[in-house]
Amino acid sequence: MKMFEEIFDSGDDAGTALDFAEDLERKSIKFYSEKASEMDELNQKDARDLFKFLVSQENSHLKAVLELKKNLGKKIDWKHASEIISPDLFAGFRSKRTQEIPIPEEILESAIRAEEDAVDFYTEFASKIASESGKSFFMRLAQFEKKHAELLDSLLALSEVTVDSAGTPEEF
Repeated sequence: MKMFEEIFDSGDDAGTALDFAEDLERKSIKFYSEKASEMDELNQKDARDLFKFLVSQENSHLKAVLELKKNLGKKIDWKHASEIISPDLFAGFRSKRTQEIPIPEEILESAIRAEEDAVDFYTEFASKIASESGKSFFMRLAQFEKKHAELLDSLLALSEVTVDSAGTPEEF
């Protein structure tokens, strides 16, 4: 990817990558915040709560990225930054309600694409960084983003199932 070549040609690998990561997380926070507000206006409380949960997840990622940026030029404590990220991805959102959350497919598809792009970015950067603990940090972020994509994808799959007159689920 050209973006990664530019990062590694710049001579400021970690700083540039962390700038990209900060921008990525801020965009995710904005997107999910807007969707939470939209769902609230539509009186879709469960959908709102899902998007608020994702905002909180992205905020923990942003906090870790900002912690690392603050310490650039010093010894980077990748392990401490990794600990800032929520240790249990769904600790704040365990519910069977996810099977019943009505969210427009285009919102889910857009969110899935954004999460998959984040997975690609963090995985690619992890493969390029020299520090083993740095690799681990970015792979952990990629794993979190992948879990977000999987959650959203499961909701999309559920939205594509209908029930026939006998009550049997049918996929389109």
